[in-house]
Amino acid sequence: MENQKFGIQKIKEVLKFAFSFGEAFDKSFADKKFTWEDSANFLPVFINAGDAFTDVKNIIQEIKDLDSAEIDELNLFIKKEFDLENDAIEGFIESGIELAFNIYNLVFKVIRHKKDKNLPPQVD
Repeated sequence: MENQKFGIQKIKEVLKFAFSFGEAFDKSFADKKFTWEDSANFLPVFINAGDAFTDVKNIIQEIKDLDSAEIDELNLFIKKEFDLENDAIEGFIESGIELAFNIYNLVFKVIRHKKDKNLPPQVD
């Protein structure tokens, strides 16, 4: 029986929620202070939070079965969806997330190689 692939939809939904929260935070504190008017920036974030947290338990399975193609797709998704006013900080965060996915991918490959010593390490 073949292993079920879980895809990456739930990961994308949670990332999208995190990005929209970060963007609302960035926009609200652009003037270095938070006022009641700034709370309106968070309203759409919380109204749309349902997608991110419905069946959130599935995200663990999605993370466990990430493959190189899915990691590449997530990196592109991050670059497309994530937008802060400060492009330098945005670039650092995007690079950090990409690095985290690549480290995960490397660890997965090492574990896979250790489980089946007959398989050569995969290099994608």
